[in-house]
Formats: sequence, C-alpha cells, structure tokens
Amino acid sequence: MLVSGAWMLSSLGYTYGVTLGPDGMIYSGTENRIVKIDPETGDVEDFAELPMGEGAHMFDFSPDFSRMYVGILSSTAKLYAIDLDESLEPIGDPYVFADDVGLGYHDGLGVDVCGNIYVNDFWTASFYRVSPLGDVALLQAWPYPDPGYGHGQEWGSGLGPWRTDAIYVPQPYDSNTVAEIVVGIPSRKFNDGKYEVINAEE
Repeated sequence: MLVSGAWMLSSLGYTYGVTLGPDGMIYSGTENRIVKIDPETGDVEDFAELPMGEGAHMFDFSPDFSRMYVGILSSTAKLYAIDLDESLEPIGDPYVFADDVGLGYHDGLGVDVCGNIYVNDFWTASFYRVSPLGDVALLQAWPYPDPGYGHGQEWGSGLGPWRTDAIYVPQPYDSNTVAEIVVGIPSRKFNDGKYEVINAEE
C-alpha cells in the first residue's frame, strides 16, 4: 500500500501537506487544488480549488470540523478557510480568513482546542497565531540569518517531557534540533486529558 500510495500522490503532480481528516480520508494539496484520497481504494477526488497562484500547502480543521484552514505557498501571505457541512463537504469556495500571515510560504499549520490557528512561515522565519476571528499575532521570530526557524510543527503528547500545551518545531537548519514553543493550550486533538490515537491497535 505504501508503494501504490506513493505512486498515487506522485501522479497528482506537485503535492505538499498531508492531513488525515476525521472521516478517515487523506487531504493533500497539489498546486492550487486540494484533493481527498480514500486510503482503502486509492480513489482521488477534487475537494476544493484556491485561486490560481495560491498553492495549497498545509491543512487542519477547526475543533468542531465546521471549517478547514489552508496555509499557502505564494506571495500573498493569506490564510484561507473553507466552510464545511456535517458530511465534511465544502460549503462554497475557499475564502481569505486572515491577511499578513508571514509572506506566504506556510509549511506548518495546526489548531488548538480553542480554535486558534498556528502557522509557520518560511519567508519570514516566523511563527504566528491567528485567532478564531482572524486576528494575527507574531509569537516567535528567528531573525535572519538565525538558522533556528521551525520548519513544521507538532503538539506534545504529554508523555515524558513532551508538554501538551507546547508545540514542537523541527529545526533542520540548526543541526536538526527541535524547539519548544509553549502556547499554553493543547491541540484540538486533546480529549479528556488524552490525545486521540490514530491508526493504533488497542
């Protein structure tokens, strides 16, 4: 399945960002399109389309799954959103949710239990928080040429030293280290003090 899956994604052209939805489907970006992939059959269907020139790069859902957020690869620095119905189908076209989120190379995106969106922007080497109302705040900046930029993100599991209220960002340009950014709020996947375990045996 891994081999056929890899072939399946490569057949879509340029792809970036892979997110598992609550419906068990895989969501990925290919140029300005977002596609939905059935991991059982390999079937691919178009999910949404951004304006031309706005590369669909990273994705995550709001805590109630009524919205998908889309980080982009472009020079417009916009964060997009797609409203969803109860079947996770788009209601209307993607729209601009927030402006001035870096310079538009979003290679990390996650949502906390309160609905805040966290975005890594490569061009500004910065880490932003966007409120559920679309207000943008800079949380961390790694001044150029500081190599510490966090390329991607993952919330802590609560196991060992990994804090549930912190986001861990890999730093491939800083000798492959990992930085801890304490945001004080757990991931949207946090549930009754435990994280949801996906694709793991009981």
